[in-house]
Amino acid sequence: MYLKQPYKIFYDTKKYPFKEIVKKILEINNSAFELDELHKIEKYDLLVREKDQSTRWHKKYYEKFESEFKPLYLELINELKERYGYQSIVYQKIPTFRVQLGDGNLGVGEWHKDKTYNHGITELNFWMPFIDTNDLNCVWFESEEDKGDFRPYNVNYGEILVFDGANLKH
Repeated sequence: MYLKQPYKIFYDTKKYPFKEIVKKILEINNSAFELDELHKIEKYDLLVREKDQSTRWHKKYYEKFESEFKPLYLELINELKERYGYQSIVYQKIPTFRVQLGDGNLGVGEWHKDKTYNHGITELNFWMPFIDTNDLNCVWFESEEDKGDFRPYNVNYGEILVFDGANLKH
């Protein structure tokens, strides 16, 4: 394991209003619903690993990512690169979009380590929720590789959780 302890970094939500951008992409920016209420707008059968990215919310996000989200995403990456003095940052061209739909449904189809999916063992995950999270809609991961002692990591909007997702099941 390369990162011993997860940590949080912060960004300015006024400069980077990702929540509002995502609401616009999902076409709920003029509704009475918030991002944490998507499960009230549309119900889904229990999702399995092969279908955990198959909701209408995922479709809208991936269709509009390039035009609506990407410019500010790249700007934040450049700011973090400068703030932390990195020569370069390798990042996902299109970051994975996760939706926790409640009612016992899945946000991710299975516990996994990213290295299982051909990610490098020194890669770090930067998890950036668009709402304040709680134990029911946050990321859970183990403290050491294969220890299996999963615990929740709550993160608020404007925070990014950095953790060793390459080597820790999450």
